[in-house]
Amino acid sequence: MENKIDYFNRAQKAQEMKRLIEQSDLFDSQVGGMLDVFSPSERDQIQSIVDLGCGPAGTLRKAAREYPDKQFLGVDNAPDMLDFARAETMTSKITNVEFLAADLRKLPFPLRTQSFDLVYARLVFGFLQRNFYPYFVEEMVRILRPGGWVLWWDCDFSPFTSSPSLAKLYSLGKLAFFRSGVGHQIDALHITSPLLGIFQGAGLEEVRQRIQIIDCSYGTSFTEACFRDNKDLFSQLKGYCQKMGVVNEAPHKELEVTEEEYDYLVSRLDEEMHRQDFVVRFVFIATIGRKPAI
Repeated sequence: MENKIDYFNRAQKAQEMKRLIEQSDLFDSQVGGMLDVFSPSERDQIQSIVDLGCGPAGTLRKAAREYPDKQFLGVDNAPDMLDFARAETMTSKITNVEFLAADLRKLPFPLRTQSFDLVYARLVFGFLQRNFYPYFVEEMVRILRPGGWVLWWDCDFSPFTSSPSLAKLYSLGKLAFFRSGVGHQIDALHITSPLLGIFQGAGLEEVRQRIQIIDCSYGTSFTEACFRDNKDLFSQLKGYCQKMGVVNEAPHKELEVTEEEYDYLVSRLDEEMHRQDFVVRFVFIATIGRKPAI
C-alpha cells in the first residue's frame, strides 16, 4: 500500500532543515532523549533502534553518543537530510549509527522482519494519511523483535495560545492538512487519540500514552526558539495552504483567507509572540506499546 501525501515544504530544503534542527533541540530539552520514557531495565534490553522519519537525525545522534553500545538506524526520504546527518555523524566520530534512504509511505518497509528492539517515530503526521495509520503501525510491529517496543511521539497541531494570529495560522494549517487526508477532524486533527486502539489492534501489549506539555510562553527560555520555529513553519506552509485551497482569491469568510491576509498573519507573529502576556503551550503525546515475547 502506498500513501500519497507529499511533504508540504520539500522545496525549501535548507530553511526546513534549519527549522527541524532547532525544533529537535527544543523538543529534546523538554521531553528528554529517545530512550528516556523507559525504565533502566527496559533500556538495557533495547540494543537495536530504528528512527522512522529521522530528518537531520539530531535526536538519533544524541542517543547514539549517550549509548555507544547500542546500534541505531535512521530512515528518511529526503537525501539532503540524510547527507547532513551522515556528515554530522562522521564529524562527531559516532560509529554506531547508519542511515537508509526510503519512502516510508510505500509498504512494506525495506527493513527485515524482527530486526529492532525499538521502533521510534516522532512528528510524522504531516506525511501520513488518516487511513494509513493502521498499516504504518502493522509495519512497525513487523520489524520489531518479540519483546521490543514501539514509541510514537506526535501532536494534534493545536497549541493553546493567546496570540490571535498564531491561533488562526494553526487553524488554517489544520484545514490544509485535513483536506490533504491528514487527521480525523478539522478543529483538532486528533492524530494521537486513535493510536491507542491502533496499537492494541496490531497486537501490542502494555499500551499506554504519556502527555508532555511544552510551555514556550513569554519569559520562558524557549520563547525565541518557538517564535523562529513558527515563523519559519508558516512562511513555508503558505504554498501548501494555497495548494489545498485554504489560501485563495475568493476565500470562505470563516475558514479561508487571501494571500494578503495570510502574509499579514505571519507578519503579526513578531509583535504578538513578544508581548509580556504572550502564552503558548504545546501538547505532545507519546504512544507506547510492547510486542509480546515468544
